[in-house]
Amino acid sequence: MRPIYYDLLDRSIVRYFLRFTDFLETSTFSNPQQYKFPVTNENIDSIMPISKPHNLDITGFVSKEQYYDNFIQQINEWLKWFDRFIDIFQPIVEWLKNYKVDEAAQSFTELHAIRNESTITIIQMKTPIEKILKLFKPFSNYLPRICYLCNCLSPFHAVDEGHLDDGYNSTNNIRELSRSHPNNKFQVDSKSQFEKSFFINNRQTTQWSIASEKFPCQVELTYRTIGSYDNDKKLFTKNNAAINKYILRGEFEAQRDGLLTIVIGNQGLSSRTIWFQIRSSRLSICHLFYGIFHIFYQQDYPQLVDTINPNALNQLLKRVFSFIDR
Repeated sequence: MRPIYYDLLDRSIVRYFLRFTDFLETSTFSNPQQYKFPVTNENIDSIMPISKPHNLDITGFVSKEQYYDNFIQQINEWLKWFDRFIDIFQPIVEWLKNYKVDEAAQSFTELHAIRNESTITIIQMKTPIEKILKLFKPFSNYLPRICYLCNCLSPFHAVDEGHLDDGYNSTNNIRELSRSHPNNKFQVDSKSQFEKSFFINNRQTTQWSIASEKFPCQVELTYRTIGSYDNDKKLFTKNNAAINKYILRGEFEAQRDGLLTIVIGNQGLSSRTIWFQIRSSRLSICHLFYGIFHIFYQQDYPQLVDTINPNALNQLLKRVFSFIDR
């Protein structure tokens, strides 16, 4: 349903059929609780990079068109917030699942379904998020620090959007690539444009570089997050970039799966041979925190346990951070 809600932000033929519907009558008999946004606390609000949306306003509209436009706009605001929430907190839920915290395993499964099933409705998204907010409540005071240590606060971060490295000429780079990765190249015909995309797994730091054998080119690089509300990130664009002289390189961090796309424009009469290198590694995290937490966890639970209560986790985190801060 998410792609449909996004598309409905633009005026569409749907508006023509509004005269044949009765949204207001339908809303009157619907469960009013489903129009209320999940309750959050100040710790969650401080972590989220966007403001919490209001409850869905389904009354006081003078026309069906006004009701429809407002409703679709509000739904998309909810979706944007839900997407950001999952970007940030899915790694935390996975961590809790690994340590057998109550409800964490089920919540992680539900988040995975939201990520991968485009037919899930807004209410089906809301329910597991409310469950996670309830799960977080006993230890929410520690969430800002945990998110920072887990390196999940930013859905996307361009460490280096792209620059010509004048300390590393293209000829040397191409010579090395031709020996180590001879297939890392593609050709762009004269008076044409060529596009090549690379799949990037979630929670990766990605370093990229490109070079041209003989001539400068028009270059554009973007990262498109799969299934995200705000999914296009333009990294670099330049006409007549001198990638035949110096290697063009950049780096970014992304929480979600996506496509890194290189677009090369060739306005010349000769073809261009482009060499590239894409290297990805897991996002850095604070291994010291995780190590200390694991030691304290093993002290409290030396034997395998089925689950631990979120309140017990809160006490465990209290001791862990007291040890770290002393």
